[in-house]
Amino acid sequence: MKKSFSILIVTVFLALALPLSAFAGIVVVIDGTPLSTQDEPVFQGGRLMVPMRVIFEKLGAKVEWDNGNITASKGNTLVQLKVDSINGKLNNRPHILPVAPAIIDGKTMVPLRFISETLNAGVDYLHEHQVVLISSETYKVGLTSTDTALKKNSEQYNYYKNFTMTNETSIVNYKNYQDKVKEAFDTLVAYEDKISGNMAAKDPTAVEAALANLQNLQSMKDNIKNISDQLAKDTLTIQLGKDLMAYHTSLTYVYKLLADEKKITSTSDTKLQDAKTFRQAVSLGFSNIEKKMSDWIAKGRSGSL
Repeated sequence: MKKSFSILIVTVFLALALPLSAFAGIVVVIDGTPLSTQDEPVFQGGRLMVPMRVIFEKLGAKVEWDNGNITASKGNTLVQLKVDSINGKLNNRPHILPVAPAIIDGKTMVPLRFISETLNAGVDYLHEHQVVLISSETYKVGLTSTDTALKKNSEQYNYYKNFTMTNETSIVNYKNYQDKVKEAFDTLVAYEDKISGNMAAKDPTAVEAALANLQNLQSMKDNIKNISDQLAKDTLTIQLGKDLMAYHTSLTYVYKLLADEKKITSTSDTKLQDAKTFRQAVSLGFSNIEKKMSDWIAKGRSGSL
């Protein structure tokens, strides 16, 4: 049992060391439809650059290219750009781009935010998912349209978009506290290991360890409660926070029993097993969260649910 439990701990932390997803590259999703991997965005000059032609055309614009001069039009909107120049025109008025359009792998790439600035499209970049969500005017209109098919498509995309963006927030929140949670858990495991082996062997040095370390273990309570309170704010992590708090409480109780009674008793043995149960729960909690985040990312990158 002890050997299999140790393998479980190692497996969980190896999983934590791996990236959340094995997916490569940034995916662009327009109204629920992912673009080809051949149209992958790139970072340049600290800005996310996206393929202009395919996105503009998906959003209903006409794009013309003439020796480095680019013209795009949609309705009353006219865009004029020049490759390698930040100076462009929007409806015949000067428009300064944060980064100049560039030819990359044979495609004209423009800054992501330029899409929203010129074609009134909603743009969101989800770093953890590595997904760019682009929402067209058609999608916005479709949510209240009398066209049944258009409204259904818009509602499906809206559900997917909200689901993915909510999950992005949960993942970011967890990663903000992941190191603190792991550090607190590692510390509790170390305190458990100080007494566990000796208690199993009925070695009285377990009592000495409890007397020497009880105060330090008790002093962790406020920090762990703060971490637990933060984790409780999100359904993804609420159970992990509860289990971490319970692990600390049960382990502290074992230490106090040893310190008060000055010997190993059947009660302290039983309570140590309770602590081990919560230790395993925390370990499984880490693993379950990683799996759920990986599943979310896969769905988010698919463009639909």
